[in-house]
Amino acid sequence: MHKLGKILGISGVIGGVIVVGNKIVSLVKRYKENADKYYAFFLLENEWLKLKQMEVKIADYLLDCQYKKIAIYGMNSLGEALYRELINTDVEVVYTIDKNADGLNVHYCDVLKPSDELPPVDVVIVTPFIYFKEIHKSLDKKMKCPFISIQDIIYELSE
Repeated sequence: MHKLGKILGISGVIGGVIVVGNKIVSLVKRYKENADKYYAFFLLENEWLKLKQMEVKIADYLLDCQYKKIAIYGMNSLGEALYRELINTDVEVVYTIDKNADGLNVHYCDVLKPSDELPPVDVVIVTPFIYFKEIHKSLDKKMKCPFISIQDIIYELSE
């Protein structure tokens, strides 16, 4: 009986180590994904800043592509920066889209939810570029216009 107790004790310790180890691996994976996301975000903002210093304008790019009436998906800091950059240009931000529209404190433009009726625009610019494929897929059947990520615009202008 004494051996059985030791075996059960050792098994419990091993099981505990495995459970805790799996939790640690999961946390590390989540932290790495977040770090990668924020690094990509940082690199994009850095490229955008370089473009602004060279006086390269996103509005000119959009107009060259015949995108005069746009919607911005994502009112995070990139969405707000894009909106501010397009103020007083010939590009009209007809509305913005954000899944958290109810919780946003935005007074300078209409913010719609993806589930709302979305009026026609020439293009939707997706600012949460990490999730571009998922966002595009979720709205593709609902909207009959091109979708482009802010990342694609910035890096194309940087070439």
